[in-house]
Amino acid sequence: SPSPTRFYLPDTMASWPWKTRTNPHADEVGGGDASSGHLSLLSESFSRLIQLVHSFDHLLVVSLFVLVIILVDDCTDTENADVARQTADLVNDAFEHSDQPRPAGEGPIGEIVRRFWQYAIGIISPKVQVAFLKHFGEFLESIVTQAGQRDEDVRLNVDTYLKLRRDNVGVMPFFPFLRPTSGPDLPEEIWESAVIAEMTGHIVDMYIFDNDTIFYGREYALGDTGHNIVTLLMQEYGIDVGSVAWATARHAAAQKAFKDGLERLPSHGAQADAQVKEYLNGLGYWIRAYHVWSFKIERYFDGRGDEVKVSRLVQLKPQ
Repeated sequence: SPSPTRFYLPDTMASWPWKTRTNPHADEVGGGDASSGHLSLLSESFSRLIQLVHSFDHLLVVSLFVLVIILVDDCTDTENADVARQTADLVNDAFEHSDQPRPAGEGPIGEIVRRFWQYAIGIISPKVQVAFLKHFGEFLESIVTQAGQRDEDVRLNVDTYLKLRRDNVGVMPFFPFLRPTSGPDLPEEIWESAVIAEMTGHIVDMYIFDNDTIFYGREYALGDTGHNIVTLLMQEYGIDVGSVAWATARHAAAQKAFKDGLERLPSHGAQADAQVKEYLNGLGYWIRAYHVWSFKIERYFDGRGDEVKVSRLVQLKPQ
């Protein structure tokens, strides 16, 4: 049968209770250092939608980080494993030695990362810094792994793909920035607890299923659909691209698990419980922000996001 020329994109977030809200500091960030250039507009437009980032400075950190992770992700998308390792090492070095100038002739990414981190460490707490670096380090390692799999044309099954994707999708480094900045400084054991890991995992899974289905049209046009849940579903289960019901069902299951989890959080005392709930509420707004942002930018739908959001039909352009 002929290949499909379009597919239906379900509205996975229709019943998500965390609705779109604009961060009150968004206009200040939009007028700051992050507001020039195409990638900067991407970062500003995303940070504008994130709730519960509590100050202009914190929101600017998030906005600048969007710029950093897009640059790193785009830079490593087509690199082989050796070059991806070099890029990861360079980025790690820029974080570790952010107080030192980068070597002459290195290229811009090291200096961009260095400046981002020099600004960020003056704003975010030491515990948030440690948590961020842990998650970002895992992200860098996972993209090196992905590059190696690309080199060897490794065919992943759905479960193996999802395990790797939870690291290389680049979501976890955002979440420490959403920790409340007021109230007592909670022990790291709470933030790293199995319950918080489970709850953040549901948000990450929602992101993966949304990202891969939303991004599929662009990857199809680039001839680079190998690392995408839609392709793997077609290969493993024979699911036609016109129906991503499996991914949509998994997205719905993750939503339900997150909402159910809010009703059975363990107690660590009134003040700690309030901070944890505020953080998880921030995750709810974060995933909503991503979903809205995906349709606002040219990156995914060539400027036709509003049209796709209404019709739910994504055209598949010839490779």
